[in-house]
Amino acid sequence: MTAGVHCRVLIDDPGNLDPKGARLLPDVDTHVDCAWPNRLQLFINNVIGDDVVEVTNAAVRATDSSIGKIVLEKYPMSDRPDIIINAYSTNDAMQENPFEFLQEFVRYVLRDEQCQTPLLVRFSDIMLPSRARIVAVHSFEQMVQTLASYYGFGSVSYSVCLEI
Repeated sequence: MTAGVHCRVLIDDPGNLDPKGARLLPDVDTHVDCAWPNRLQLFINNVIGDDVVEVTNAAVRATDSSIGKIVLEKYPMSDRPDIIINAYSTNDAMQENPFEFLQEFVRYVLRDEQCQTPLLVRFSDIMLPSRARIVAVHSFEQMVQTLASYYGFGSVSYSVCLEI
C-alpha cells in the first residue's frame, strides 16, 4: 500500500465514553496519511526522540521494481535518499522473470556515483492466502536471498519470518 486515506481512527476522548468505558460515537474515518511510509517515519522519530527522519514515498501503486528504477532515474542526484526500501515483492513475484526486475533495480541503486550509494533494504509483505502458493513464494524468497547475499543488501520477509 503506497497511500492510505479514510483510515479508521479510534475516538478515545473521555467525553466520548459512557460510564462503563464504551464509546458513545463510532470510530471515524479521517483523511490522514496512514500508510506504512508515514507510520515508519513516526516510529523512527519517536524512537529517536526528535524529528530528524523524513520518509519520502516515491512508489507508484500497482507497479514493480522496473517502475521503481524509472522513478529513481528521474530523481535529481541532490535529492537522492540515504536509504531505499524496495517493497515491490508482491508485484515482482507475479512477473514472469522477477529475478531480472529486482536485479536491474538493485544494480541501479547500488551503482557507485560519487560515493553516494544508499543503503538498500528489500521488504517483502507477501502474505499467503492459501498453502498452494507457498512453494512459489518460497522459491521467490530464495531467489531474493541469493541476490541479497551477492549484492550485499538487506532483505526482510513476512512469510519467511512466519515460518520460524
